[in-house]
Amino acid sequence: MAVFYIVAQLCLAPHLAHGGYSMLRSLGMENAERAATARKVAAGLAFVITAANISIPVAVMGGFFKNVDLAAVPTESAEH
Repeated sequence: MAVFYIVAQLCLAPHLAHGGYSMLRSLGMENAERAATARKVAAGLAFVITAANISIPVAVMGGFFKNVDLAAVPTESAEH
């Protein structure tokens, strides 16, 4: 399941980059000089979001959370 999630995130990355680029163009970065900057910013944001999303299953599969005691995590009681 984690491999499917990682592949899905990698497929989502270009979509995020395109959406970020389109958003920045809509906000006024329409000339050629600013368009190049908009592409770099959008690609950077897409990379950061994708890397962060991929790091979650990688950390779980790598055993980063194996010593976490979930019973010690406070939860809200059902009786309010």
